[in-house]
Amino acid sequence: MAKLFEKIRKILTDELGVEEPSIETTASFIDDLNMDPDDIA
Repeated sequence: MAKLFEKIRKILTDELGVEEPSIETTASFIDDLNMDPDDIA
């Protein structure tokens, strides 16, 4: 699970510009990471 989380974290920071400290395993894409639903579709 840790490897998968790290891959997702890298994609979120590199491709979508999400701040790395805000990315946690319990974070909601929309509520916590302030992503637009179109970003995750």
